[in-house]
Amino acid sequence: MPIITTEATISATLNDVTHFSGARVPIGQPVAGLSLYLLDEQLRAVATGVEGDLYIAGIGLARGYLNDKEKTQQAFIIEPNSGQRLYKTGDRACCLASNELLYLGRGDDQVKVRGYRIELGEIERQLQLLDEVAACAVVVREDSCNNAQLVAFVQPTQHTEVNDAALRAQLRAVLPTYMVPELFQSVSQLPLTTNVKVDRKQLIALAGLYTPPQSQRQEAKLERLTPLQTQLVQQFASRLLVDGVYLDDNFFNLGGHSLLAMRLVGDINQHLQLNLPLSALFEHPTVRGLSQYIQALRDSFGECHGKPQSLETLVCLQEGELGFTPVVLIAGAGGWLMAFHALVNGLDSRIPVYGLQPEALAEEPETLTSIRHTAEYYLSVLAGAELGEQVHLVGHSFGSFIAYQLATLLEQQGRVGCSVTVIDTPIPSNPALNLDEAQIAQMMLDNLIAFFRLSVSDAEISAYKQGDASARIAYLNRWIHQAGFNFSDAHLRHFQQVFSAQLRANIEMPSMLSDTPICVVKTQQTQEFEGRPVNQDMGWKPFSHSLSCYEVKGDHLSCLQAEQVGQLVNIIERNYVLH
Repeated sequence: MPIITTEATISATLNDVTHFSGARVPIGQPVAGLSLYLLDEQLRAVATGVEGDLYIAGIGLARGYLNDKEKTQQAFIIEPNSGQRLYKTGDRACCLASNELLYLGRGDDQVKVRGYRIELGEIERQLQLLDEVAACAVVVREDSCNNAQLVAFVQPTQHTEVNDAALRAQLRAVLPTYMVPELFQSVSQLPLTTNVKVDRKQLIALAGLYTPPQSQRQEAKLERLTPLQTQLVQQFASRLLVDGVYLDDNFFNLGGHSLLAMRLVGDINQHLQLNLPLSALFEHPTVRGLSQYIQALRDSFGECHGKPQSLETLVCLQEGELGFTPVVLIAGAGGWLMAFHALVNGLDSRIPVYGLQPEALAEEPETLTSIRHTAEYYLSVLAGAELGEQVHLVGHSFGSFIAYQLATLLEQQGRVGCSVTVIDTPIPSNPALNLDEAQIAQMMLDNLIAFFRLSVSDAEISAYKQGDASARIAYLNRWIHQAGFNFSDAHLRHFQQVFSAQLRANIEMPSMLSDTPICVVKTQQTQEFEGRPVNQDMGWKPFSHSLSCYEVKGDHLSCLQAEQVGQLVNIIERNYVLH
């Protein structure tokens, strides 16, 4: 992607890139007489590899903005520890292990839409590259249901007309789905301020008044629905709190997120007497696609089968494009891929993304209780899928150990060019956790309370602990239902079987990887494990000749949520050359 920094940052940094061969070019180090600071929102220095706001200090600083006291006060600050005067560039960057800065984008041009941090400038740059666009600007507005929407104002080139569908299709080829504007409005001239800059305040006001053409929506509204599609439309609209849902509306583009997706899949399972896996909505996020998927299941298995359907091991979460190495995600204990939803949506749309899930192994405890056997099974699945010689493995929590074992097996096959990313997973001091059934049941409850934000009393927890496996499933199902989610007993039983079996597995680490690099991502709130401090490498240093370490905001779960996941996205995308 093109890099556009402020003039201040360009003038304050220098880097010789004559012989540079990496994927993303660092902007280098400060020029003589200047200092650079990377700070968080509380003006604290960030660690190596962590994204922060870029500030400049030194003899090159101006006194301020001429005749603009308010802007001067916003941009020029005093660093609380040193008392030094700093200029806030508005750029975001991180410091690499080489002590060079990597530019990550603009901070003052970022907005949040449906939980995703978006740079409006990047959307505008891609629009500007299209032949039919002479000028453009993108703003955010709220619809009638208070959902944030991206609106693109397009000034067409001479003798051309703006075709919304064509623009949308071209943007989808170069941007993640969540960055493609929902609405396009053609204007003869973008409004300008007295300083001859785009008047964004006026555009935001216009966007609030804008009503999209009815012809497109009317055409979609007139399309005949099957009974199954009618039920799905009602379920989509009910959960999303929107007035109208049409066949090709994307659930996630309409404001859906991972927790809403779980609620929706539960609703569908309850009302249609199905046992859809959570991954179904990942692969088929529209009413049309999901209805076709459900009908195919009914045709193959019968409408009332009574068992969880479509327990595929390898799930395609994003098709991507040829020429880009696939990312393969492996979740923590229990294996729910839905935890990766925000990460998948954040990755560049050209990157193929797959997930490995253990649901099909729920009845095979001898495989689940062995990390090596699980990795061997996953390896056979990957071989059958023919994804190519190289894969980038990404593991979270327990999934990190499976990813490492899988990388070992790939090396033994002579596969080079692969990598492993470990998300917030310390190496335990003892290979066996030696947990009894009660401890595993408590850990499973703790995980579900945190994930679904359940409200459970001490008395209810005590009753849960005293029950057998079936009683615990019943308790969990009731609490999850009270929180607005519908799960079948079969799905929870599968999760319980997988979760329990995986926690009984020995964490056996084979010999050091010789050719496969490991990237360890530690969260800021993971400070202690097994009663001892956690180092930045989280104990992984002995297991790879090539180890890189990063620290990101959040905790073990929140690092994967939309508000924090942008840092992980940046780290994973460093494996690619993305223009």
